[in-house]
Amino acid sequence: MADGLAAGPEFPQIAPEDVPSLHDALTLRLASALHAGQVADVATGPALTENEAALFDTAVDAAYADLSATLEQRGEPALDESYAGNPAERWQRLLERSRIAQAQSPFRHLILPETRWETLQATSYARLSDDDLVSLLTRCHMDISRTAGIDWTGPHVLRSGLMLWLAPALLLETEAWRDHLARLLSDRHTARAIRYVALRLRQADGAAEGKVLHA
Repeated sequence: MADGLAAGPEFPQIAPEDVPSLHDALTLRLASALHAGQVADVATGPALTENEAALFDTAVDAAYADLSATLEQRGEPALDESYAGNPAERWQRLLERSRIAQAQSPFRHLILPETRWETLQATSYARLSDDDLVSLLTRCHMDISRTAGIDWTGPHVLRSGLMLWLAPALLLETEAWRDHLARLLSDRHTARAIRYVALRLRQADGAAEGKVLHA
């Protein structure tokens, strides 16, 4: 929003208290646009086309429509329609800054191997289910720092690790949760990967505790 790509005098004007709701709607809509257009890595490849940029403009308009619907449900006046029309190069610059910010993440050198980090940071987390998250972690898992004598960190252990950060009350309902956490304590890179995924999910979905995962 601060870049003027989704807010400013040419966009519908909203009350300060509605800014967080617009921000949440923009996060979801833009993440969906990245996924739908398969342009998540465009910052390191060819420049955005006008058609690809139009996906982001459409996402901005949809976010304002989402907020407008929420306001109407509260009995407040609807917003004017949004007509975003940003040049492709402006979206390109934003994607480049986003890529640099991801590369400078404090997790960057804490999650090994490099291929696991690259997979996790390039993933769009909007609307991923708990099974999707476990599958993602399983696909990029490698036992590179496991304590001798402790079995491989399987999907059930990965799910418990996610519960620790996203739904701790549900974790306590898991019969083997102590054993699962002990295994993660022996695999610090996987434990960090799980923490990173949990943070990215909260950023994407604003998931409330206990909302995302099931035991």
